[in-house]
Amino acid sequence: MTKKRSSGDASGRERKVGLYRQIGILFISSLILLVTSFWLVTLLVDRSVHRYAERQSLAWAEYAGKHMTRIEDLARGAKPTDADLSEIADIERLGDVFRFKLFDPNGTLRFASEDPLGTAENEDLRTHKPEALAVVETLRPLTAFSDGTEKPNRPDLYSETYLPVVKNGKVVAIVEVYLDQTAMRSETQKEYSLFGAGILVLALLSFAGPLMATVNVLRRLRRANRLLEIERTRAVASSKAKSEFISTVSHELRTPLTTIKGPLELLQIGQIVQLNEAAQELVNMAVKNANILLSLVNDILDFQKIGSGKMKMALKPEDLVQVATEAIDTFRWYATNRGVEFAFEGSREPVLLDIDAKRITQVIGNLLSNAAKFSPPGATVTISVSDANGAARVTVRDHGCGISEQNRELVFEKFSQGDSSDTRSVGGTGLGLAIAKEVVEMHGGRIGFDSTLGEGSTFYFDLPVRLRDRDAGPSLLKTAA
Repeated sequence: MTKKRSSGDASGRERKVGLYRQIGILFISSLILLVTSFWLVTLLVDRSVHRYAERQSLAWAEYAGKHMTRIEDLARGAKPTDADLSEIADIERLGDVFRFKLFDPNGTLRFASEDPLGTAENEDLRTHKPEALAVVETLRPLTAFSDGTEKPNRPDLYSETYLPVVKNGKVVAIVEVYLDQTAMRSETQKEYSLFGAGILVLALLSFAGPLMATVNVLRRLRRANRLLEIERTRAVASSKAKSEFISTVSHELRTPLTTIKGPLELLQIGQIVQLNEAAQELVNMAVKNANILLSLVNDILDFQKIGSGKMKMALKPEDLVQVATEAIDTFRWYATNRGVEFAFEGSREPVLLDIDAKRITQVIGNLLSNAAKFSPPGATVTISVSDANGAARVTVRDHGCGISEQNRELVFEKFSQGDSSDTRSVGGTGLGLAIAKEVVEMHGGRIGFDSTLGEGSTFYFDLPVRLRDRDAGPSLLKTAA
């Protein structure tokens, strides 16, 4: 009974926590909506006020330019008459204009409503507001808005509009009118605030339902993610156990294989006893298959090292040409078994690089054996070392079946071969080229191929030269001293 109660209490606490979490999400979402709505309302208010103010200011500036009878004389510096002052007073009264100025075409102040006697005549637009002079050249009015909260005798928000007065195709004056926009902004802000509040309420009502559904979906996703994490952990553990098993078995296979291979090779060359023809053929076959099996085991071990990040490169200066020619001798047995020839072509001048000779020999061996697999009996597989745009290139060329378009992307994938239909007939694990790619890239190089179906393939890999060789001259192929 106690256990059931404890279980029920725990379940209740979980439901409360979930409910509080949903309320928190709803609160944060509402806050975001509120802030966004406030920002949008402010933006809309400013735009609306500015548009209205521009139209209103421009209308009264145009009115002044058209209806003031002596505006041209005033712009030339004439003293205002009572009639002029009456016209300006009407404009200020009817248009809520709290300040009126008149400039000549050069931007010099000629009249200001707060200074009708002209004591401020030295004011100049060039220093007061240089951008306003552009209205003379463009014949386009300019409206600017200012905050007057910290200025004496200014409303909280007001607009200044500059309008060129044109008569007979010539600018004769520049009219400036100041309008109070404070009340307009307040009214507009009130209208948009009510509108924004309504939108916010509707948004919250429409958002609450989907929010709750989203929370439920997220809860199910979290549960699914926990299950996936458990399965992933199991898969990682299984993969690790499998890798360790493969590594252990491969090591256990390689030791007796090496022990078997040594005596067989001694028998093959006749150092232990002279064999008759039938026995010699059996020994040759045994050596051949021991080499193949040992090569497969080594490939599996190397790929396991690459996957676990344990393969390291021991770089030191080596002659790439010598490494290539020695690789031909090392893997000549494979060519013999396949009935093909390995041949080096091109210059044999030494090419000094910082490489791991053992691993580069392995790469060359994988390319040679791959070429031999897919070459017809009696064919010749060639290898060369050349300069390739800032790198030393090793090229292996065969005249085999080539690689089809649909298989090109799979060439360097593990457990894949150039033509999967030939996998059983040519043998191999499909790891050789994948290992070669990893080793070359660990040297800072790249590997690739060109192939024509029915004519053969050319595999190559490029290795960067040593820095001191690169600085010694334009050629990448350096002759050893």
